[in-house]
Amino acid sequence: MPSLSKVQTFAIARQAERGVVLVLSLVFLAVFAAMGLALGAATGLSLQTAVNYKASNRARTAAESGLEVVRYWLSEVSLPESTGEEQYLQALAEAMDSVLERQGISIVCPFMETDQIRIPRVPIDAERYFDAVLNVCRPDAVQVKVRGFYAGLTKTVSVQYELQPQTSGVFNYGLATKGPLSMNGNVSLVGVHAANESDVYIESPNDITALRMNGSGCIAGDVSIARQDAVADISGSGSVGGQTGLGVHDHIRIGVPSCQFPEPDVGSFEGFATSVISDSKDLKEVDTLVNVRIAPRVNPRFNNDMNLLGVILIEPPNKVTFNGHVTITGVIVGSGDLDHYSDENEIYFAGNVTCRPVSELPDSFGALRSLTGTLILAPGFKVSFTGSFETESGTIAASALSFSGDAGGVVKGSVINYGNTKLSIGGNTNLRFDRQDAGSSPAGFRKTIRLTCNQSTYTEPAE
Repeated sequence: MPSLSKVQTFAIARQAERGVVLVLSLVFLAVFAAMGLALGAATGLSLQTAVNYKASNRARTAAESGLEVVRYWLSEVSLPESTGEEQYLQALAEAMDSVLERQGISIVCPFMETDQIRIPRVPIDAERYFDAVLNVCRPDAVQVKVRGFYAGLTKTVSVQYELQPQTSGVFNYGLATKGPLSMNGNVSLVGVHAANESDVYIESPNDITALRMNGSGCIAGDVSIARQDAVADISGSGSVGGQTGLGVHDHIRIGVPSCQFPEPDVGSFEGFATSVISDSKDLKEVDTLVNVRIAPRVNPRFNNDMNLLGVILIEPPNKVTFNGHVTITGVIVGSGDLDHYSDENEIYFAGNVTCRPVSELPDSFGALRSLTGTLILAPGFKVSFTGSFETESGTIAASALSFSGDAGGVVKGSVINYGNTKLSIGGNTNLRFDRQDAGSSPAGFRKTIRLTCNQSTYTEPAE
């Protein structure tokens, strides 16, 4: 066989090299194509993951926003202390309805469903909404579960609220009134131990001028007004928080959160008033009353000095006038309608009043001796003073109040005006408040059950 020339051998070798390069090129092309496809797939997956993550977060924020909304609603809810465990949900549903109605919210309608309260879907924005379920999880706690919705995804958050009896915040003030406060003349509200014992709380829903001070009036503490657009009219040399002129407004807060007034519990005293006075003739030459019930329309006038022991229960309608010196070792109770004050119901003190606590009553008065802290509890009645308290008195609460002349003295507790009518303080009235036990509840006022969020119970249950 003839041998190949060098030229032919070289040509064959070059052809073989071209074949290897082609194969390698095809291999690299396939590898890079696969890498490109993998990278594209990974990018698409990452993009989808980001979209899902965003949607999940949006659903979670919807749930958390809903939880905050429910928290706000529940912060306004209070239940009577007498509410039993089996009544919690029904009472809570009714209380929430009242809160939403007060706030003008009509698109949210909580409803009872077997053993839970359900809040239907509530929109947050165009894309997100939430719903909620409340149920009693143990005797002293309610569990709130809120679901947030976004783009077909759902997230749930849960937290428990403790049911705790609480004393009304009204007792943190020396004077609290639902109606406006008017002070005319040389009037002073001061604290016995500290200025804040004479702090004032005003709601004034029907009068934009919530506080009016004329003359040389003085409020040693601060003033808190719930009405958002309220006006405080201070003229003359009046002072608030130790300041005069424009400085008074540093101690007047307007638009504060509203404070729930305590519900009077006249029933806690009624059982002690065992003697009945049904005719004013029964009171001729009487100078001592012991645990009596004054029947309607007796309208007694006591022109002589009087000694009142135990519970003096006044049934409406009645106008009771004390023109002489009155010594009270006990409590005066009016059993009127808190929500319907009438001019036919009045308790009037024209003379001076000496007060002694019920704990100083003889042992024969039994359990009454432990019902301390209250001097007058008169829902549905107006109580007027023109004389002074010669010794310390307890809390004074009525549907209408006025102080004039030389009225005044030490109030060991609070002065509470339940009515939307003006609370008028005039003349040389000097009220000195001793609230060293501020926050405690005097006898004759029901505590309320409030819901307190327990943050340590926060969870995000799996869907």
